[in-house]
Amino acid sequence: MHYFDLAFFDVDKSFSKRLGYEKVYEFGKDVILGDRYDANKTMIVESSNPSELSKAIKGRAVGVIIKDNELEKRVIEDASSYGKPILISTNTLISDYTSRARNIYRAKRLLAFSMRSGADVLIVTMAHNREFLLSYYQLMSIARFLGAGDAYAKKMVSKLGDIL
Repeated sequence: MHYFDLAFFDVDKSFSKRLGYEKVYEFGKDVILGDRYDANKTMIVESSNPSELSKAIKGRAVGVIIKDNELEKRVIEDASSYGKPILISTNTLISDYTSRARNIYRAKRLLAFSMRSGADVLIVTMAHNREFLLSYYQLMSIARFLGAGDAYAKKMVSKLGDIL
């Protein structure tokens, strides 16, 4: 099985192999991250606006990130019906000391509702530097901590390669 991740910097192939990844995709090079959907670009939309996220899901966006992991049922139902994944970033779960407990709680709720709705959920680091880049096994452990079973946790780390 091959595992994939997303980061904000270029990760050399040897380092990504040591972490267990087939490839670590880079924002700006492999995919664009934006807060507003643009039909002319292959992108991941990160927003707290449910209508913007739904528009992205119904369009060409390859996935969405619900800002602050706030549970938006309509967005999750749209993602399920259109087959677009929802991404959860570990960046907010492990590096934001002031609101870590709230972010973990919201991510657990988001994952649980998404799994019940049949929406695909992916977990990525979205690391800004090497210190915050996690191995594939650490990502799977965080996915299990959030409530995913072993098989679903593997899917959360491996499916990114299918959409990019």
